[in-house]
Amino acid sequence: MTFFNTLRISAATAVCLTLATFADAQCSYRLELQDVFGDGWNGSFVTVQRGNAIDTFTLDGVNDSGDSLSVDIPVVANDSIKLRFTAGNFTAENYYRFFDADGTLIFSSGNIGTAPASGLVFSAKAACPTCPIPKKVVVDKVKAYTARVSWSAAGLPGPYLVYYKDTTATAAQFVIQTPDTIFTFPNLNENTVYRCSVARLCSNGTDTSSKTPAVQFKTFWQNDVGIVGIMPFTNCGLTNSEIITVKIKNFGVAPQSLIPIFFSVNGATAAISAPDDGFYTGVIGRDSVATFKFDAVANLGTPNAYVLKAWTVLDNDGVSANDTFKVIITSVPSFSTLPYFNNFENGSGGWRVDSSSSNSSWQLGAPNAAIINAAASGSQAWVTNLTGNYKSNEKSYLESPCFDFTSITQDPNISFSINYNSELPYDGMWLEGSKNGGTTWTKIGTPTTGVNWYNNFSPFGIGASWAGNSDGWKFALHPLTGFAGQDSCRFRFVFQSDFSGLREGFGLDNVAINKPFVKDILAAAARRLDVSECGSLQDTVRITIYNNGSAPQTGFNVRYRVNSGAVVTENVDTLTVPPQQSRVYTFQTSFNSSAFGDYAVKAWTSLVGEQNIQNDTAFFAFKNGRTTPFREDFESGTLPPGWSEATNDVAVGNFHNSPSFVVYDNLYSADKKFALASPLIGTIKTTDSLSFDYRYVKFSTGLDSTVLSPFDSLIVKISTDCGATYLPIYVIKKSNHIATTKMKNVRLPLAAYDNQAIKIQFYAVWGSGDYYLDIDNVNVFKNCVPITTSAVITGANSGQQNGKIILTVAGGAPNLTYNWSNGATTKDLISVAVGNYCVTITDGNDCKTTTCFVVPLVNDLRETDNVSLLQLLPNPSNGNSELQLAFRQSVKQLRVQLTDVSGRVLQTHQRRQTNNENILLPLEKYAAGLYFVHIWADGESHTEKLILVK
Repeated sequence: MTFFNTLRISAATAVCLTLATFADAQCSYRLELQDVFGDGWNGSFVTVQRGNAIDTFTLDGVNDSGDSLSVDIPVVANDSIKLRFTAGNFTAENYYRFFDADGTLIFSSGNIGTAPASGLVFSAKAACPTCPIPKKVVVDKVKAYTARVSWSAAGLPGPYLVYYKDTTATAAQFVIQTPDTIFTFPNLNENTVYRCSVARLCSNGTDTSSKTPAVQFKTFWQNDVGIVGIMPFTNCGLTNSEIITVKIKNFGVAPQSLIPIFFSVNGATAAISAPDDGFYTGVIGRDSVATFKFDAVANLGTPNAYVLKAWTVLDNDGVSANDTFKVIITSVPSFSTLPYFNNFENGSGGWRVDSSSSNSSWQLGAPNAAIINAAASGSQAWVTNLTGNYKSNEKSYLESPCFDFTSITQDPNISFSINYNSELPYDGMWLEGSKNGGTTWTKIGTPTTGVNWYNNFSPFGIGASWAGNSDGWKFALHPLTGFAGQDSCRFRFVFQSDFSGLREGFGLDNVAINKPFVKDILAAAARRLDVSECGSLQDTVRITIYNNGSAPQTGFNVRYRVNSGAVVTENVDTLTVPPQQSRVYTFQTSFNSSAFGDYAVKAWTSLVGEQNIQNDTAFFAFKNGRTTPFREDFESGTLPPGWSEATNDVAVGNFHNSPSFVVYDNLYSADKKFALASPLIGTIKTTDSLSFDYRYVKFSTGLDSTVLSPFDSLIVKISTDCGATYLPIYVIKKSNHIATTKMKNVRLPLAAYDNQAIKIQFYAVWGSGDYYLDIDNVNVFKNCVPITTSAVITGANSGQQNGKIILTVAGGAPNLTYNWSNGATTKDLISVAVGNYCVTITDGNDCKTTTCFVVPLVNDLRETDNVSLLQLLPNPSNGNSELQLAFRQSVKQLRVQLTDVSGRVLQTHQRRQTNNENILLPLEKYAAGLYFVHIWADGESHTEKLILVK
């Protein structure tokens, strides 16, 4: 076989190659140009000189794609070939490769992030093989047992040698000689991957060309049918005799008929009367799809979730995995009578979180968070987490039951009570409607329509929405334009969040759908005027009245009641509320809200002849203070509601190497004092204690601890008169402070404040030095027994959910509960993919601990044949570390991420079209501990542990 030497030339040096000399002949070399970002070469070009002929090549995005170009260069044996590169702009995005007549790479210049060398970079004598390699090898007409390969003669006749084998290591290779440029492989195996290549056997019989690059193909199954779909039908108003229609596909080669088909509901196989039912009698050709309708019906009449399966049973079917298709059908109740009203006091009433939701935090129950701490009416409401914050990267759907509006000709209105506290403008909620039972959805309304309808328009993917803070429950109303006369209507509240800035989210209550009336006034909202946490002896109620009818209203009564106290009734007198407008009325009779505890206030209108009493009442609730157990970790990134500072220079953050978000102050600056007070907390019991973390670190990076002077101190104070006076209970000073960069925990008993409500103040005084004071994790709870965890972890295969985390838990009070970061509430995780998983374990005393685990990848990137180098140096590291990667074949996309043990992404590095990378990971600003380096390369991944020491 004739060949010539292959040599990669340094991109910085012009080199002359002396290649083997062949007889005068013509052939083609190949030049490939690449651009990383697809915007062309921006003025750069390659000049190719062969003999006296000179051509230039570039990428301009007009005559090419802008990111790649492949061109054949005709040459004559022994002609001189020279390459020159002329630089334009953004040359670090450019690279190119040069191949000889046999397709062997003989020169390349540039790489991702490295510009090609300029000037004369390559010089050689052209060489044309006496036995040229065949071109353009194509495999087609692949069947179960045969396939066809064809190629170009490339100027000279055969015969040719065809090499082929299946890809198993022990399989024999077949070599067939043929005079033609087309060959049909005989006697192949079903569902098997083969590789083939072609060489020319030149006419003298002693010279054979190189083999063409291997072409891979896979044969089909001869017999292979399955179910690919169950025909969609609306979830609304399903009956006990629903018709089931399925889609059948022929994945195999042979046409199929007389195919047995079955279906089941919740695991119970339907009673199908064969052979009259359950047989497809038509003929399905290869890659064809047909429909089949069962005579047997399914009972889906009771509102519930049903698992519906359909499957084929074909003799000699090669693939059982595609035989069965499964869907979950939720039979949804349908309402046809208006007015409709649901305050969720008797359950969900058909409202549900859709299974397509991602990281949903919606819960139905009694709200008990810091801000959304009560329902708008009664005790039950839908809230994105009844006791805390919503989840990061959430996209969730709270869906209604079905509504049949065929009996009305005028569009109805939808109204509800809404309470929200979200990150503005990134996290928000909106309402969508469907007229086809939930198949398609459309957003309802804009920020300029309806009553209290959307207060935000965000460019960050959520558009028009409710976001920010509502300052309590509000009434919202909007007409359902175009819904009159429709029979399969549904509505859903869509909530979306990003990866940070978590808040309490959204509360939903008192959902109503009504026809327009003549006399219909409603309580749009109610609130108290004194919003201090300690209340007032003379607090005042204000009600917002909206006229949803067609006639103006005046002279009606309004009423309110606090808890189970007496009803206060007053007349609005001359106050007039025009149609589709609102007015505010302030009650003259006050109430006492100064006692610590819970207050539930009900305010309502009382109009003679009112045609819609369901929306007459507004509710609001508040707490004087916060109940125990009380917890605050400041992870919201801002000073939480109810906390107050007297010095106006306290901040919340984590920029000076704090382990998490903390409250901090640089006491050296400004007033040299720190005064931070908690909300009112109660009622304290003798077993309760105060716990908090603190540290003193030097200014700037926070990497050095601070030794206190005799004049520095942190005083913990308690107030029992709602902050009027504070008395010290503990002092941190030079004698009892341990200088460290780690947070130190302090726990103080509160038995002296039994049956009282307290406020806690952290009061620090500067003595000397330039330092930060950090305070975090302020908690009031019963004495906790530590909860310890360990786990046996089983890794997962790429793209599969077969990983396991089996927990062993010790300590804590009885009745442990588990809340995993993926939404699971079981003790163990049985079927999970590769990734980080954190579990919060809560015991019967509401004591919590959070631990994170990593499910590793099995058969990962490191184990593939393409990786020649993968190492992380140094590891452990006390500063920076470098990830060194080398691939035998170029990878199209490379992504590297550094995360902490909670899964928070700290760094991301991306590359394209690369063979070798040395990626620097700067670590100076991170605290000592365990980190993870995740590597993704063309669908394969690997994770390395990185230990940082200080």
